[in-house]
Parts: sequence; C-alpha cells; structure tokens
Amino acid sequence: MLLKNQFKLQSILPLMSSVIELSEKDYKGFSANVAHFAKSIALNFKLDEEQIEQTYFACLLMGIGKISLAEKLVKTPYLNLAKEDQKHYEKHSERAESCLASIEALQPVSKIIRHIYENYNGSGYPDRLKAEHIPLPSRIIRICSDYFLLKHGLITAEKMTTEDALAYIDKNLDQLYDRELFCSLKSHTLTLEKLGQDNQQLKADELEVGMIIAKDLESPTGGFLLPAGTLIDHDIINKLSNITAQTNQYITVEVRPFNPLKPNRKK
Repeated sequence: MLLKNQFKLQSILPLMSSVIELSEKDYKGFSANVAHFAKSIALNFKLDEEQIEQTYFACLLMGIGKISLAEKLVKTPYLNLAKEDQKHYEKHSERAESCLASIEALQPVSKIIRHIYENYNGSGYPDRLKAEHIPLPSRIIRICSDYFLLKHGLITAEKMTTEDALAYIDKNLDQLYDRELFCSLKSHTLTLEKLGQDNQQLKADELEVGMIIAKDLESPTGGFLLPAGTLIDHDIINKLSNITAQTNQYITVEVRPFNPLKPNRKK
C-alpha cells in the first residue's frame, strides 16, 4: 500500500521533482504548484486519502518522461510544434509510466501520469480515453497543469494572465477538460490571488504556528525546502531557525498573514 511508504515518499519525491525540473530551469517549482492546486481540488471530490496522496505524488513526478526530450520540445509551446515533434513529445507520459511502474509503491501513480493528457472528448493521448473513463486524478491534474502551462506560455505562444487562462479552460470544457472540476479550480485560483495581496515576508524567528507558506520555500543555496500550502508548526520553525544558524544566512518565508484555523484568543 502506498500509505505505508507515505513518509519516505513525502521526503524523497520533492527532491526527485527538483531534479526533474533541472531540465526546465525557467519553470522551477511548476510541479509543486500543480501538486498543491490538484490536492486542494481533489479534497472536494470523492477521493480517499490514499488517492489524494497519489494525485499529489503524480504531480511531482509527471515531468520525469520529459528528461530525455530535446530542449526545443520542452520549451516550445505545444501548439507551435510541428506534427512530428508533437507526436514525439506526446510519448513522455508513457515514458514516465515505464520509469515508475517498476517501483511497487508508485505503480498507481504511474497509471495516473499515463492518462493526464487524455482529452475529455476522447481525442487525447496515449489511449484516447473519454470522460469518466479517464481516471479522476488524471483529469484533476490535467486542468491544474494546463492552467499553469497557459500562464507560462507553454500551450499557446503567449503567456496568459489568470483571467485569460481561466477563460481558455472555460472555452474548452467538455472538449479538453472536465466541466465539474472547473468551478473548484476557479474558486481556488481566485481565493489564492486575493490572499496573495496581503502576504508577508518574514524571517524564521518571526514565524508563528498556524501560518501557511504562500510560496515554495528554498534554502539559501537554492535547494527545495517546503512547498506552498504547508501549515507551519513548531517543528518547521525550529528547523528553519537551525538552518539559519548553520548557514549564517536568513531564510525569508512568504506567508499568509492570518490563520483561519487558529481560535480567537479570549480577552
């Protein structure tokens, strides 16, 4: 069972995701951003805890099949690629499945990744699955991934604003994307943007338990530490303080300045 290995996977997979993204230096943190969007949306649907974790892990590893691709294929917007290049690019989800399927705990994750690029109307790849035949985790990751790809300019030639990316997805509901997922994506996106207007930049010794990390956190040397959406506890504060002491460099953390989970103090 995947959950028996959950702790080890949660420790290792962010590192693996960072290694995968070395081939996509301009889009550092992309997989983590997709993972947190997908996990938030998955919580609104009928997925159990194990399926939600599998969805999260699939996001972190979805790019593993692109490692062997030429830089041109990775950085050119998909719709701008020649037909032959598109066909070559489309093999990456199958490559990812092959890479991960030999690891027993990641076999369910490999299946999710295989079907991320199936289109809702059955015109996608690799198996031309349609609608409910596409695994729900794959449908969730597809809509979240494409939202960020649109903002990076990796589907169309131009980078899109939040509003334009949501409009593109809305226009392609029932063709590329599952209509039932769109409301959750839109709500989560607009909520995060509203919260982001009041984010604060704090040092480790200024953090409080209950704050939420608003942006992926890196070490002073550029290594991945914690993903956006992490709830800060005493252990995290102590670890960040220790890193500051060991490196003699401050770590600045972007956090949401309020905690809706924290009870009001009695006067």
